[in-house]
Order: sequence, then C-alpha cells, then structure tokens
Amino acid sequence: MSHISIIKTKIKSFNMDILRNAVLQFGEIEIVNSTRVYDRYTVVEGDLVVKDKVTGRYFAFKRNGEIVVDTYGWSERFSKLRDAVMQRYVATLISQKLQKAGYKVNLMVREGVIVGEGWK
Repeated sequence: MSHISIIKTKIKSFNMDILRNAVLQFGEIEIVNSTRVYDRYTVVEGDLVVKDKVTGRYFAFKRNGEIVVDTYGWSERFSKLRDAVMQRYVATLISQKLQKAGYKVNLMVREGVIVGEGWK
C-alpha cells in the first residue's frame, strides 16, 4: 500500500549541523567563514552565513529560525536558493526522525520535491 503525505512546516529553530549539511548538498551556495559580512547595501549577520556562487550575494541563518537577507535586486534567485536549502534540511530531519522510530528511509529531493519511501 502506498500513500502521499504533504507536510507544511515552519522552522522554529535550526539544528545547525543538519543545516550545514543541507547547504553543502546544494552546490549553488557556499558557507562563509564569518558570522557577519557586508552585502551590497547592508550587513548580513547570523549563525551560518552563506554566499550565492552566481550573484555573490549573502544571506544568513540564525538558530532561532530566522533568515537574514537583503533581497533587493535578487529576490527571485534568493527564494529559489532558500527553498532548495529548506527542502534538503527538512528531508534530512524527517529521515533522521523516522530512522530513530525504527523505519528504514530513503528520502531525496528531486526536481524541487522531496521524494521518498519508508518501511519497517
């Protein structure tokens, strides 16, 4: 028997190790070795600062779930990057929780959608 689950989530606090892993899985951004950088028009500060390899723009994740960014001039690109990282973050988090509950899990992000299977 198979079924589809749709999960909506709002992240209240980030697990920074899982977030770093999600960023590293997505090859279009890189982790910056600083918690504070100067973007074009503002300072971007957070617990994990990343840089878009295409535009050279920065955004940051804070442990409390906030994302710090100045989207002026690149809001569409930023939304794509944020969504891709969040999908990978949630997929990894779900996978870990299901494995702890005794399930064998195979989750991946494919064409912007988390696809997976699980069994006991």
